Amino acid sequence: MIERQISEPGLILHALSSGGLYGIEHMLLSLLPELAQQGCRSALLCLDGPDTEVCKAAEDLGIPTAFVNCAQRMNPRGWYDLYRTIGACEPRLVHVHGYKATILAGAASLAHHVPTVATYHGVAAKAGEHSKALARYLAIESPILRRFRSIAAVSEQIDHELRSRGVRADRIRVIPNGINVPAPYATDRAQRDQPRRFDPCILSLSRLAPEKNVHLVIDAVAALRSEFPHIGLVIAGHGDLLEELQARVQAVAMRDSVNFVGFVTDVHPLYTGCDVFVLASHTEGMPTSLLEAMALEVPIVASCVGGIPFMLQDEREARLIEPNDFQSLYQALRRLLTDDAMRLRMARAARERFERDHTAGRMAA
Repeated sequence: MIERQISEPGLILHALSSGGLYGIEHMLLSLLPELAQQGCRSALLCLDGPDTEVCKAAEDLGIPTAFVNCAQRMNPRGWYDLYRTIGACEPRLVHVHGYKATILAGAASLAHHVPTVATYHGVAAKAGEHSKALARYLAIESPILRRFRSIAAVSEQIDHELRSRGVRADRIRVIPNGINVPAPYATDRAQRDQPRRFDPCILSLSRLAPEKNVHLVIDAVAALRSEFPHIGLVIAGHGDLLEELQARVQAVAMRDSVNFVGFVTDVHPLYTGCDVFVLASHTEGMPTSLLEAMALEVPIVASCVGGIPFMLQDEREARLIEPNDFQSLYQALRRLLTDDAMRLRMARAARERFERDHTAGRMAA
């Protein structure tokens, strides 16, 4: 059933299916206002009904929104609802984000002969290896992608994957993600005005999913307690592995040293309260959480996967580690925690890199 349409024709219609305010959602909430300032009016089409957080956040920003109730319904009826919605909105361009939007909204847009483009935000092939359902969706998605006018890949690795799936090279353009520019926080501890539970404090902010390797972060922090008895870990995010990760914390006797804070809308205080941000994933695109850490001058330890090596230079702007390597993660954390000057130097260099390459204005240009 169609819930709401947009009465202003001629907009660029961004379509996505959303389960919360994650990387793609934050990117769009930065991009669409920036495009509007440049005279490029855009709207958001949510595939999961009116109650999604990104839909509400877009409305708060004054972004025109439409929505269709096709949550959990990737079937002909869901496609037909989108077909009617896109026709009623009369966009001049449809821009899809994510495989569900590609399959449903992208195909519906092509059926209307509306110019259609996509942004591809993550490496899909590895994820498809672990999910038969996702592998089937990717097989459906590939021929649709090949019919789009253009695809923005957020990293070189995604560019290569799209080519391997038959997308013409001249239709792919690498455009790194960007976010709005926040003021960096003071890395001098004397300037912090809030007492902290952990000292030092490590931050992990991601979905609690297998590919994020949060269990490795727990193990590394546990191993560092002998040298840093007051160390602690803040884990932000929700997901299917919550109970498993809580059990792991109990198993390594870290109950008083790990704080699961769940999904957090305002993440700024988490960054300002930590000494190091860790992203230990074994697969990534161009993660928004990493951009936030760069922008806020938070020292970073991250896996050398996906678009991350194109975002940060090892030893200059962050410590980059081999994926799935506990020892590499442990040593990188230890080295940063024992060298205040290195942490400060890398954090400032990462902020400079962010201002040069990853602002929302540069992404929209």
